[in-house]
Amino acid sequence: MAIANTNIEMTRINPLAAPTWHRLKVNDTPVRLADPADVLRASCRIEGNTGAADQTSTPCGIMPGALSEIRTGAGEAFADWIKRTEIEPVKLRAVGEKLLTKEEDGEPVRMHIGLSQTAKTAVLPVEICAEDGRQLTVIMDFTDASVDDTANKSGVLAVQTRIKAGNGASVKLVQLQLTRQAGQVFTDIGVEAGENARIEIVQLFAGGADVYAGSEVTLKGDGSSSQVFIGYQGAGKGKLDFNYNSVHIGKNTDSSMTVNGVLRDSAEKTFRGTIDFKTGSSGAVGAETEDVLLLGETVVNKTVPLILCAEEDVKGSHGASIGQLDEEMLFYLGSRGISEQKAVDLMAGARISRIVREIGDETAEKMTREFLEIDDE
Repeated sequence: MAIANTNIEMTRINPLAAPTWHRLKVNDTPVRLADPADVLRASCRIEGNTGAADQTSTPCGIMPGALSEIRTGAGEAFADWIKRTEIEPVKLRAVGEKLLTKEEDGEPVRMHIGLSQTAKTAVLPVEICAEDGRQLTVIMDFTDASVDDTANKSGVLAVQTRIKAGNGASVKLVQLQLTRQAGQVFTDIGVEAGENARIEIVQLFAGGADVYAGSEVTLKGDGSSSQVFIGYQGAGKGKLDFNYNSVHIGKNTDSSMTVNGVLRDSAEKTFRGTIDFKTGSSGAVGAETEDVLLLGETVVNKTVPLILCAEEDVKGSHGASIGQLDEEMLFYLGSRGISEQKAVDLMAGARISRIVREIGDETAEKMTREFLEIDDE
């Protein structure tokens, strides 16, 4: 999709952790980004657990700049571009001397993020921090709620999220890309997890924009764990480009990546999924799986699973299932009066529903199902 910005920077993002043959064109992806001086702050409305929102103080009582050092999946060039926009981050935190239960922590922080009406490129950095033993859930939706019909439908929305979870802390991040206004959506995540910390990330990309998504979860503390769930729909000539890294540093760490997607028409998708076992990460376990349904003869699907290992006592696994329409299922549904198009939509919806169920919030799940026009299960 063409982006009409006067000043453009050319850069490369989503770098594969260990480059492979250049002719495969999967080591990274070239993008055009606006001059940082031309970038505006994305609109952001916070609801729910607003007590966790603090846009002035440093989260977690740590030294300023500490979260800015957390590596993210989109790479250094993209992180530098975000930094040069000089847009102050929204800061969310779970702090305090008393360790609260999940029920006492209250409802999630809900962030409604979108393009401002005058923005060709809008950016929102977010910092999330949970102190030792604390729990925090953040649900971000990239929607059109704050944007009217006159907004620039070829605009760029970029959200960068850095997360620091203390020892025994639990952080869940949900991102729902449900906007039809933006022409391109960038989401970049970086996580650092302490001892026995738990990280869960659920992302759904279904709004029709070109998507560039990166994530790097660093399991630094012993016994820390992460679960990442990704769902996507590509259609038309849309492009989806992903780079996800699970980095094991601590002992007995555990990571999983579950990816379900549907590609229609002439959509293109590249998914890079890396499990990186560093020296000293003995007892670590990492797994990555992808299940993609191809619904077009001209779709382009590239899956790049990668395991890097600098430690002997670890277990890593990866697998990909690439399928097309089940003719027997189509015949069965047709014999019961269901049209072929409806049957195709049902099978595609089933792929995405598996990820929707991981959202774990009734309000967000309902909004997502209504947007996708899929039934409750």
